[in-house]
Amino acid sequence: MAFSNTLFVLFVSFLTFCGADQTLIEKELTGRTVYISKIKLNWNDAFDYCIRNGLTFAKIKSAEENTELSEKLKTVIRTEEFQVWIGGIEHHQDSSFRWVSDSQPITNKLGYKYTNWNTGEPTNYQNNEYCLEILFRKEDGKWNDFPCSARHHFVCEKRTK
Repeated sequence: MAFSNTLFVLFVSFLTFCGADQTLIEKELTGRTVYISKIKLNWNDAFDYCIRNGLTFAKIKSAEENTELSEKLKTVIRTEEFQVWIGGIEHHQDSSFRWVSDSQPITNKLGYKYTNWNTGEPTNYQNNEYCLEILFRKEDGKWNDFPCSARHHFVCEKRTK
């Protein structure tokens, strides 16, 4: 009995040492390292999780970054899921979306910054959609506003340039 308990403890220690309990999958992309979650959290908890791990919520600056991230998500998240939280949230004072990493506005229509909103988005449907998700599988990387309370996988990042 004592021998089997010792084996169990050694096995659990081995799994922990090998990173089997890690909840973020690290992937190198152009100019940044992204960390794709294995777990699902609501948007606020996902934001906190990134910060607690010394990271920021993912920001997308260009069509190239959007495509690269969408393609990487398809290889990491192999279920039928298609929604992942990224770091945009609707600002309460002016009803515009901003990146939480630097408070820069996410513009659309006539703005100068890159966006990839799905047709008709953002809608703030039923006055309840304040958080930004990327529809990486079904809508080919389009963005959507969605209720922050929903639980999705999420992407943190660390920029190198």
